[in-house]
Amino acid sequence: MQSQFSNLVVDYSGTLSFDLYFRSLGQDFLAHVQELMFRDDKSVTDRWMAGTWTARDVAVWLSSHTGRNAVDIEIELRRGCACMSLNASVMELVQDTRSKGLKSALVTINADVFTKVVVPTQNLHEFFDVIVNSADQREIDKRQLWKHAFCLLGPEAGYSNSLLIDDSKKSVEWFREAGGTAYHYQQDDDQLNAWVARHCL
Repeated sequence: MQSQFSNLVVDYSGTLSFDLYFRSLGQDFLAHVQELMFRDDKSVTDRWMAGTWTARDVAVWLSSHTGRNAVDIEIELRRGCACMSLNASVMELVQDTRSKGLKSALVTINADVFTKVVVPTQNLHEFFDVIVNSADQREIDKRQLWKHAFCLLGPEAGYSNSLLIDDSKKSVEWFREAGGTAYHYQQDDDQLNAWVARHCL
């Protein structure tokens, strides 16, 4: 049976990859970074993901709060980003659906290092027809990012013929409300594979 979808839209963090930035600096420092960056309404993270701050800006800010050298922080950040792992089950889905003629889009709320380091080191352009990163677009609203991805995929691409795989419940709700089909990925690959089989992907 032919798939009802023409496009597969995939999220990165928590879906295509579970790795975290700054992890190469050690678990204690990573925990401190997360506490610092996600407090106060995530203002630092939002600036970074929106492209108004760079990795260097973030490293300098973290240095001022931790006492660790800013250059070392940025070097380790980039080094860690260069060896992030991919979720094999989701990657297999991307490759399988592309072999069946579906177009693929990676749409992520992410930082400058994603485009500059993660994408080239993981050769993500080989697997995705379109990659849309919030920092490049200076936009952190996924609904706007999906709209841009559809424009890049072509005039026939839209919610009605697209499937989203995303770990964010809110993103899944938005996608469905707009007329698309969305799977709420919760790091259960057996559930994902069963859902895919039922929908003839």
